[in-house]
Amino acid sequence: MMADPTVPQQSEMQIAGNYGEGTLNASIGPAVTAIVLVGATGADAYPDVFPYPVANRTSREIMLVTSKTGTTTLNVVREQEGTSAFATSLAGSEIRLIVTAKMYNDLLSMVKRNQKCSTASGGALVDTIGVIDTGDVDTNMFKTTEQGTPDMTVLVQPGLGVINHEYAELDTAETSPTIVAPVADKRVDLLEWLLGTGLNIVTGTPHTSAPVAPSPSANAIPLYEIGQSGNFLETTTTSIINAMLVDLRGNAIL
Repeated sequence: MMADPTVPQQSEMQIAGNYGEGTLNASIGPAVTAIVLVGATGADAYPDVFPYPVANRTSREIMLVTSKTGTTTLNVVREQEGTSAFATSLAGSEIRLIVTAKMYNDLLSMVKRNQKCSTASGGALVDTIGVIDTGDVDTNMFKTTEQGTPDMTVLVQPGLGVINHEYAELDTAETSPTIVAPVADKRVDLLEWLLGTGLNIVTGTPHTSAPVAPSPSANAIPLYEIGQSGNFLETTTTSIINAMLVDLRGNAIL
């Protein structure tokens, strides 16, 4: 999993804007998610890039705007950031674009993580894919080994990487997904860090004698091949051992 799920990726950040405000066209209940505003162009006062928070100034409910319908309606997710809706929000209630605690805290968390990554990488460019090198990659940054009692998973150490402007961050050692032995022939699988997923196993194609590793997924850092000559994954494989692991991190060091 990601090191801190409260730290958003760049693509998940909420948008800030200026001067977005309007009033409810009619009274609404707490289940309404299409907020119709006064005037034929009531929604035009709000940004056209999403998502962003607005607040009902009367009830103090925070809502997240995810889209617009035409020029009159904001489509929202209700009761954000611990706030609650009134049983009835009256026509004329002011709906205002705001900056919330979540926006501030998300920005602060991202700045701190960017500083951490920049320090670790020596200022490496982020428009790329790779593992950030701390100068000790052999004992750090996604180092992968057999389990203390070997089974069909591997143990991955903490690491930090970049996938096209997004961060791959593992804060504590984590067990990989389970590798499944082939039902026939021999196979090589691939351990990767997949953006939006985390640790991921790409299953290779079985071959009678010389299997090859599969390609990594799009938006993924290849970490290790699982299986190599003399130690391929076979139908009789019941555990993954260090001799089966081929380190790919050196091919993607920033």
